[in-house]
Amino acid sequence: SNYSLFYDNWVEERRARVEAAAPNLGYAHIRSMNWSSYNKFMQDLFARNADKDGLIIDVRNNGGGYIHDWLVEALTKKQYAISSSRNFDASKVKSPGEIWDKPLVLLINEDSFSDAEIFPNLFRYFKLGTIIGMPTSGSVIGTGHETFMDGSSMRMPMNGWYLLDGTNMEGHGVQPDIYVEPTPQQIIDDDDVQLQRAILELKKKI
Repeated sequence: SNYSLFYDNWVEERRARVEAAAPNLGYAHIRSMNWSSYNKFMQDLFARNADKDGLIIDVRNNGGGYIHDWLVEALTKKQYAISSSRNFDASKVKSPGEIWDKPLVLLINEDSFSDAEIFPNLFRYFKLGTIIGMPTSGSVIGTGHETFMDGSSMRMPMNGWYLLDGTNMEGHGVQPDIYVEPTPQQIIDDDDVQLQRAILELKKKI
């Protein structure tokens, strides 16, 4: 679809801007909180950006889903051993092999919804890095379909999500560590000041 082409182009432009500004930094946008986006993120994490010194994760404009547990598992996994063959002068490798132990920053905005709000809260809880952008929408609610006699249906709220301090995430969006609000003209010009700040902050961590 035209939107998919626009989205792919938007992501590649962000990636190119990061590459131009800091070739040692990586960029990964998570489009939705579904399995195809998770698989794409894992490729970004352990293939495309494996040699980078730091990574910008971007969940701006992400409508949600349910993959936060798997994202957190990938980002919090720690090295617990070193593996090597018994050959002379064999290289030593981390075990497990797929761990990310380099600096991270996370981009959020007012169009990050639902699971794209749960994930930033967990990102903060596990102290994975700095969160940059604008507060999320506060639209965290589990919904399901109810079907009526005439065959029509509507989505109904089914369950909520609460922080450990009791805060209901419905109506309480995630606050960034660093607020960056683009002006209307910057949005029109696609002058991505949030991405620019993410690059600046990640450079400080390297």
